[in-house]
Amino acid sequence: MNEKIILTQYFYPLKEGGTERFFGGIYFDNPRTKKEIKYVADFIRHLNYSSNRPFPEKASQVPEDCLTLWSVVENIYINNKEESVVSKYYQNVKKLKNVYYALAKMWIIVRCDKIIDETALDQIYIITTAENIKDFNSAPPPPNNLLNYNRIKKLLGFLSFMTNSDCYINESIIINDIYGLEQQTKFYKFFPFILTTSNIDKKKKTQPLTPPFVTFDILFDYYKEYINLVKENYTNDKFLFICDSIANISDLQLKNPRMYLLGIVGIIEMLLTHNPDSSLYNIEDSISKQYIRKLKYVLFRDNPSLDINKIEKILKLSYKIRSDVAHGNFGKSSVKNLDELLKIYDLKLGGKGIDYVDYETGICYLNDDLTEYAKILLTMYLKNPKELELLKDL
Repeated sequence: MNEKIILTQYFYPLKEGGTERFFGGIYFDNPRTKKEIKYVADFIRHLNYSSNRPFPEKASQVPEDCLTLWSVVENIYINNKEESVVSKYYQNVKKLKNVYYALAKMWIIVRCDKIIDETALDQIYIITTAENIKDFNSAPPPPNNLLNYNRIKKLLGFLSFMTNSDCYINESIIINDIYGLEQQTKFYKFFPFILTTSNIDKKKKTQPLTPPFVTFDILFDYYKEYINLVKENYTNDKFLFICDSIANISDLQLKNPRMYLLGIVGIIEMLLTHNPDSSLYNIEDSISKQYIRKLKYVLFRDNPSLDINKIEKILKLSYKIRSDVAHGNFGKSSVKNLDELLKIYDLKLGGKGIDYVDYETGICYLNDDLTEYAKILLTMYLKNPKELELLKDL
């Protein structure tokens, strides 16, 4: 299979030709050729049956009024039939016997018409060349030169970071590499949400705790702002390093909040601070002081109504806790900082179930705030690079 596409975790019927092109020829689309549709359909089916409890495909397999994969397709039509592209899609698939083909026809994929480095076009290895579904786990490894593929993933990861309203990185564009069982497992875990999200009303946009499966066209409107901002930067080495850093810490936000704290503070430092000047004897020029005062200014500039005193406390503690982690300090002073963090967020140790609070809980709250601060800073980096460079030198 030669088609160069990335499989995402969205589904929604898109107009012929997909979305507008960005970053040198990347765009979102649905599978169009028979080979693409079959391949994606087989993959979706494989994911469903990878679970010990696959979701039923049609009404005849379950008691009356139970949700099925076909009901997903029907609900999308019922809730969005005023959209011509949805109506046309439904008329084309409603008579299909295979629901996976119906889902595949509206699955969101990433295409690359004109790759950033055209000389490496043949090395963009995006959907595996396995001939059939049984070969997924034994598919050959990707080639060594994946410059373009990795760059595309970094750029999409940056869009995901900037547009995700609940702070968690890479949840607004989820890309499946297909290589390795872990990625497949991550993918099929979202099947339960498919049955519930098909009822989303587009006018309400994305809803809390709900993967935005059927709101992709709305989500793309969020991407446009950042696509436009990045147009002049997508080949810039510093920007690509930022994208790479975001990608590298993305899985740590939930898996290892302390390491994520190191990473997100590092990104902020890279954008805001300079090496301390040892000649400044009477002025505190340390990295921590720069981090606090400069970020405080950027946040106030973005929103003058912020409680700047609380922000300053959060920033001071974030750097102290970051230093505790970086230098392996888990002693009394570290515990004191963590206790202070819980006070700021009005949290108390203990509790039961989802209300249980430990120090990691406080760090997760802190990470959410720092992620939002980083987004504000990155927006400034893209919109007003000269101002940020001036601030960095102060």
